Amino acid sequence: MNGKVDKPVKQEFGVCGCFSRRFRSNQLMTPPDVEQVFEKYAENGVITPEKLKLFLNEEQKEENATLADAEQIVAHQLAKESHLFSKPKHGLTLDSFFQYLLDPSINGAMNTKVHHDMTLPASAYYIYTGHNSYLTGNQLSSDCSEKPIVDALRRGVRVVELDLWPSKNDTQIKVYHGRTMTAPVDFALCLEAIRDNAFVASPYAVVITYEDHLTPELQAKAAQITTDVLGKLLWRPEEDTKCAKFTQFPSPEDIKHRILISTKPPKEYIKGEKHEKLAERLASQKAEVASSKPGQTPRSFFGEPRKSSEWGPEVPGFVASEKRASLDPSDKPVSDDEDTDNDDDDDDDGDEAPDHVKNPEYKSIISIRAGKPKGATVVETLVVDEYVKRVSLSEPQLEKVAEKKPSALIKFTEKNLLRIYPYGLRFNSSNYNPHVAWSHGAQMVAFNMQGYGRPLWVVHGFFKANGGCGYVRKPKFLFPSENGGQEFDPRVAKAPVVTLKVKAILGLGWLEKFGKHHFDRFSPPDFYVKIAIAGLPADVKKCKTEPIEDEWIPRWEAEFDFPISVPELALLRVEVHEYDMTDKDDFGGQTCIPLSEIKQGLRCVPLDDKKGNTLEGVRLLMHFELEGEKFGW
Repeated sequence: MNGKVDKPVKQEFGVCGCFSRRFRSNQLMTPPDVEQVFEKYAENGVITPEKLKLFLNEEQKEENATLADAEQIVAHQLAKESHLFSKPKHGLTLDSFFQYLLDPSINGAMNTKVHHDMTLPASAYYIYTGHNSYLTGNQLSSDCSEKPIVDALRRGVRVVELDLWPSKNDTQIKVYHGRTMTAPVDFALCLEAIRDNAFVASPYAVVITYEDHLTPELQAKAAQITTDVLGKLLWRPEEDTKCAKFTQFPSPEDIKHRILISTKPPKEYIKGEKHEKLAERLASQKAEVASSKPGQTPRSFFGEPRKSSEWGPEVPGFVASEKRASLDPSDKPVSDDEDTDNDDDDDDDGDEAPDHVKNPEYKSIISIRAGKPKGATVVETLVVDEYVKRVSLSEPQLEKVAEKKPSALIKFTEKNLLRIYPYGLRFNSSNYNPHVAWSHGAQMVAFNMQGYGRPLWVVHGFFKANGGCGYVRKPKFLFPSENGGQEFDPRVAKAPVVTLKVKAILGLGWLEKFGKHHFDRFSPPDFYVKIAIAGLPADVKKCKTEPIEDEWIPRWEAEFDFPISVPELALLRVEVHEYDMTDKDDFGGQTCIPLSEIKQGLRCVPLDDKKGNTLEGVRLLMHFELEGEKFGW
């Protein structure tokens, strides 16, 4: 039995304008894996809805699939083939069955519905978080705009950051990256963009973090603009003047379709430039922007950048380098001069405001209180108080505490919110390894969404979980008070509890998407697949197939096994590249899938571009199998 779907691809490629090379690529033939399954369930050359239900239950491990589900799949597929005169009316032929398997809308590789318990306090979830959400590019000289905010929200991001600064005449509020050459955008315009796009991708709450540098008068004005623009969407604390002093945060279910403000309670404004040293340092480093590529870390931070392979820069390692760790130690106070990204810092700048300038209007809009004692060490900021709060730590601060006292982070994040932001010298909007933060309980791992690269791909993939709603339940082992006091230590390697078996079968869609000369001027492409696990250090593993030469529809039939010790935090990374003997390999697509969301069996895996947008029609047929203990939430 050997079904076919498409006609053969015949192509000519000119060489030096003198002669042509002719290639005839294979047809899209049903692979042996599909034929074997079809033979198992087909009767008289057709899989009926009753047999398709068995296929879903047994091969695809969809235990809850019903006959109605199978009938819907058959009806969907037959409707697509309504132009065929010889199609059966009661089931799927081999070709129809193969086409169904290649349709990501009905045979995707991930769960697409919200299935986590959404009634727990917000501190029990990872939250999709952006950093400097208004920037269109690098951190020093790019434009500020509402468009990146719109793009992030439509992707599912739930935490948006706005830096609020006075205009030159101190009468207006502008949003921009302070002490840089970034061009400002109007504050109200950003809020309008948030209001209009907050719930396009998800009904769950959006949090706006204000990093404000405003006079008391402008703080009052900011409160008024916030109230006027957001209207009934704005969620206020029950007691307007107590600045959201809750013993626990509300649940995502409680604050659906609402927008929350998180910032420091207002202090007395002290006019004057406090950060001249920082400004000088930023000015001296701005040349880094021109020399750094997206996804590459500046030399001034890590020293020499990691050498790029044909795959480009990899996800940074789990443990900080000695040089990075020494930049921001946790055993001494973090002063304004030492912190290289003060706009993200939660230190309580200034003295307590007198009663007549305490800005009750501004206090009344704050739902999530942010801050830490001025001059406190990083560990001292992680003390659990009666009232919950949000604390922000820089990337190096997190790594230092994680190295010396990881239990402090995990205990703090049981009830409180911890936000991690990129190191201040990532001028080119590069990102870091999010697993360091996730494995220590940090809920708001702030990423530069305007960039691209493997760390950002991992974050995009991670938040595809739970229906892509922007809230992902934290694993139970990060709650020691509910786990018999047992403390999780990410540094300690653990025995594998599950094994993910992956088979890359075939791929298609590049010719239709890109055209025949996109990858190679003189021949069809030579595609190969790299399959890897992103997660804790013990689980990280990378494999790749051999290139298939001169094929637009490559068939790899390659199998790989991945033993995994912490599957709750693991993601499957898939990348396709086109092999080039004389130049850098061309990018052909990528995706990241949380292990907890993978559907087993024969699945269609759509691929994304470098920025995380879907490459229409470009997809792989893969087979997944999970062996071992059950895991999840």
